[in-house]
Amino acid sequence: MNKPFTVYLDTNFYVWLCHADEVLAAQTILALNNLQVRHVISDVIIRELLTSKDRSDYDLLLVERVHQFQLAPFCARQGLSWDVLLLAGSDRSAYADLLRDIDDKTTEATSFSIMARRKSSDEQSEKLLEAGKPLLKQAGFPEDVGQDISQTLAASKAFLEMFGIKDLEWPQNPTPDDLLKLSEQIIGRLDPTLVARIEEKNRIQDSSTITEDRPFRVAVGNASDKTKKRLGNTLRDTEHIMEFINHSEEIDLLQVDSVHEEIIKRAKPIHRLAELGLANRCFSAGSLSEVIEKIRAIIGENS
Repeated sequence: MNKPFTVYLDTNFYVWLCHADEVLAAQTILALNNLQVRHVISDVIIRELLTSKDRSDYDLLLVERVHQFQLAPFCARQGLSWDVLLLAGSDRSAYADLLRDIDDKTTEATSFSIMARRKSSDEQSEKLLEAGKPLLKQAGFPEDVGQDISQTLAASKAFLEMFGIKDLEWPQNPTPDDLLKLSEQIIGRLDPTLVARIEEKNRIQDSSTITEDRPFRVAVGNASDKTKKRLGNTLRDTEHIMEFINHSEEIDLLQVDSVHEEIIKRAKPIHRLAELGLANRCFSAGSLSEVIEKIRAIIGENS
């Protein structure tokens, strides 16, 4: 081969690699080197690995093994390094706890966001509004957002100013058209590239969760801890997918789990990756050996 083949390997691959015995790990590394595979480092991979604590020995071994890859990794963001996994002791434990807490809160917030974009029944809308009241109250919004318009606008203005969005034209007694224009003003103040990425991320999240009710259950507080954790895993998968889309010209393949592979390659409803023509560049595997088999077969098909 004349050029490296860049593969965005799933976080599970690195977990398998650090748990593998010496023979299997060496075989895996040698095979990827022979195939001239370049791996990818992203923020979400590092974050997922850092979320586990009390595993300093495994992390040390993982860092040693990934440094045996002949090709330097493709970094989804400048400055990323495997060496951050060497953080240990109480600092690592505290950081892992913080990341898990952030992940839980992000899962809840994203669930509300997903449901806000969905068509919901009157009963669902009522439950979502009730579940969101404590959060709105913390942000200074009134108990009845739909009735106390002046306080709602004041709270909205204060909230936006926290993020540097000021000098908007605020209507006194807003109509739906006024609120739409206000929304357009806000979007107009943002970086168009950022807006495009947020919209793309929304499409990915929606297409990965459209057939299920976990976002609704998490948002209204009816989901079990297990369900919430699994939804969090799915949403982090969409972050991997987003990185792949953002760098699809540099990354040849994306490894996903078998569940997400079925979602991506289903006929209806079509997944965002399929709309973009990228579904055939995704694969799943259940072991290190299968990862090598899949990559070798795909490279053979494209050579």
